[in-house]
Amino acid sequence: MLISKNNSVLDQVDVELLNQLDSDSAISNASLASGVGLAASTTLMRVRNLVQRGIIRRFTIDVDYNAIGLGVQAIVFLSLRRQDEETTSALIEKISTAGNVVQIFHVSGSEDLLVHVAVSSSEALREFIQKLLTSDQNVRNAQTHLIFRHIR
Repeated sequence: MLISKNNSVLDQVDVELLNQLDSDSAISNASLASGVGLAASTTLMRVRNLVQRGIIRRFTIDVDYNAIGLGVQAIVFLSLRRQDEETTSALIEKISTAGNVVQIFHVSGSEDLLVHVAVSSSEALREFIQKLLTSDQNVRNAQTHLIFRHIR
């Protein structure tokens, strides 16, 4: 995501640091410093400060799921029977530890959870949905949307 320079919490250097790290979290500190026009030591201190403030929560990778045999991706929209914190947190924990789950979004609206999965085949997707999601007593409804392309 490109962060706007019109930000009341961050100065323009921090915004540029975040934007560069968002596009390549493996960028070297020297390259990052060069890109924002600061000394490497200053850049390192600023990035550490962003981590300490909780603005940067972690550094991640961008996986090509097709390259590892998980070419079928979908977003599964889940409507829950109960939306209390305990029930929802337990279901999120169950789903997030199941494997093949890319992301989970807890949202408002007619659906409660959006689950992004990457699996090897349509049969694996069906099995994931039936065995993990719709078999859960708190899941009222599941609606699946295939992802043709994911642009980050």
